[in-house]
Amino acid sequence: MRIGVVHPTLLKGGGERLAAILMNGLIVKGHDIALAGLQPLGFDISPKIQTHFLSKFFPLKPFIFILTVLKMVFVFKPQAIFFSRIFGLSASFVATILSIICPIPRILYVNVRIDAALINTSGFQDIGKVKKLFMKFFNYLDLCFSIFSMKKAKYVLCNSEFSKELIKWGEVRVIFPPIDTEKFKPNLSKKESNLILYVSRFAPEKKQDIALKLFLHMNKERKYELNLVGHPSFGRFFKTLKAMSEEIPGSNVIADISEQQLIEHYQRATILWFLRRKEPFGLVPIEGMACAAIPIALRGGGVSETIIDKKSGLLCDTYKDLITKTKLVLNDQKLRQKIAQGAIKRANLFRKEIFINKCEKYIKEAFYQRR
Repeated sequence: MRIGVVHPTLLKGGGERLAAILMNGLIVKGHDIALAGLQPLGFDISPKIQTHFLSKFFPLKPFIFILTVLKMVFVFKPQAIFFSRIFGLSASFVATILSIICPIPRILYVNVRIDAALINTSGFQDIGKVKKLFMKFFNYLDLCFSIFSMKKAKYVLCNSEFSKELIKWGEVRVIFPPIDTEKFKPNLSKKESNLILYVSRFAPEKKQDIALKLFLHMNKERKYELNLVGHPSFGRFFKTLKAMSEEIPGSNVIADISEQQLIEHYQRATILWFLRRKEPFGLVPIEGMACAAIPIALRGGGVSETIIDKKSGLLCDTYKDLITKTKLVLNDQKLRQKIAQGAIKRANLFRKEIFINKCEKYIKEAFYQRR
């Protein structure tokens, strides 16, 4: 079957890894795949995948990107199109145009909550008031395009029940994002009993600054180490974190690492902090669990669906609770071993084969029901 995949984002994170896993998996299962994107994903994809990328030099990328997707449609002639994310103006605008002019069945993967997409203010502190107004306008425009395209799609797939709550359009299904358990796996010989890890792109809403303040409060005896690992999405915030880290003994800010280096960080860490209450899913805790890094997270959002409290990790109601439970685990070897084993077992439920098979099922249904 010929399947077109649209993934327009310029980041290097969980969404890009998800798209790479899906495409590589579908190639293995015998499908022909073409990718339309703004630029390469940053993760290894099969050389059998036909790629169509937009030049970096085009202005108005969200609107010009439709030409890249149309090129993929006319050259590759896909039998179904899978949007590996929908919110984001590049994706939602393209999905809307295809809904109007193209009869090819579409499957949309939603990785954010509608309310979060509407009020997204990521990086707003780095720009002026006029640009803020423009960004808020584009957020509303994005929301309108996204809702229209969901109404017209054959299936809307969500990354969690939390994300699904506000979606009232189309055939909605939940498919948890995958991890590659062949890559993300424990190496207990590397484990460091005093190491806390925090993984996320460096952006204000990811709360690395709060993680540093919590670590400063709990590490007065200088017994522990905190590594903040990620990609610097916003320069000013990243510089702020670097400056904070230099004043906090035992903390490190580490940017732009390879996937293999990321895995090694997971394998070394005993604790993995996660501080976002309304994260739509939270791939990081799953990756950590697969590498026997115990997730300690604030209760809420998608992580409440993925972390089984006291079995595969620990859920907390307050920052004080998080510090208390962190110290408890770091100082109790038997408890660490028990939860780490539960975490590894839990992570296997999110292996990539499950995700690929479920997505393939809905892609085929979308095509054959149309005929």
